[in-house]
Amino acid sequence: MGVPLRIDLRSLAAAGAIVFALPFNAFAQGAAADVPMLDPWVPPALKAKAAASRVGATQGAALRADAEAKLKARFDAAAGEVGTLTRGEAAARGLGAIARDFEAIDRRGAGRITFEDYRQFLRAGAP
Repeated sequence: MGVPLRIDLRSLAAAGAIVFALPFNAFAQGAAADVPMLDPWVPPALKAKAAASRVGATQGAALRADAEAKLKARFDAAAGEVGTLTRGEAAARGLGAIARDFEAIDRRGAGRITFEDYRQFLRAGAP
């Protein structure tokens, strides 16, 4: 059989202390880290994908037109064939911002608004 292994706990503790102190000691002496600084919240692959999607992104007037088209589509879906909404209809159909600001949007006081009323409200600097 083999020779029994005898471990001196003091020597083992000293060796462990040296091993754990090496990385900290290297940085304390001014050694540069080879690890790049990364954003801890965004994985690099996701960050690269987001940057790539911004290339050629809509800007300026085209961005405003795109946003307006999306708002109009949502308004038209809620308004249906009539093309107008009351406060209650807006709230019931998930257009909470329109329901909240209904009086400011309905400048004529008609009790119903069109998308054009909403567009004018937004362009006038909606709160």
